[in-house]
Amino acid sequence: MTATILIVGDAPVPPGTVGRVGRFESWNEAVSWFDSVLASALVGWRCTVIGPESAVRAARARALAAGAVDDEITMLVTDSGSRRVYCPSCGGLSTTRASAVRCSGCSIELVVGEHFSPVLAAHLGSPC
Repeated sequence: MTATILIVGDAPVPPGTVGRVGRFESWNEAVSWFDSVLASALVGWRCTVIGPESAVRAARARALAAGAVDDEITMLVTDSGSRRVYCPSCGGLSTTRASAVRCSGCSIELVVGEHFSPVLAAHLGSPC
């Protein structure tokens, strides 16, 4: 069985780790590496994603879209303050720690809702 550990941020590598380990400062830096890992994943593949909630959920959504099943993915959140927010006006994704955010796509002000889409790996933003 192949194991993959994706670490976003400064969390330590878990003791006894065996397999491919990728460490990145941000989710944007990790995407191409993670996509190459997903492209070579076989049945029985296991992945542990460690990092901020927004990165962990984004990696999970990407893995599921690539054909992984939920049981193959372990999520360890190190910081739940940062959330990805989906803009229903333009489809843009923004990241925030606040209860409102200016959309990075169309610049409208969005209130961060509690509704979470596992497919988009984002909370729904509502225009103010």
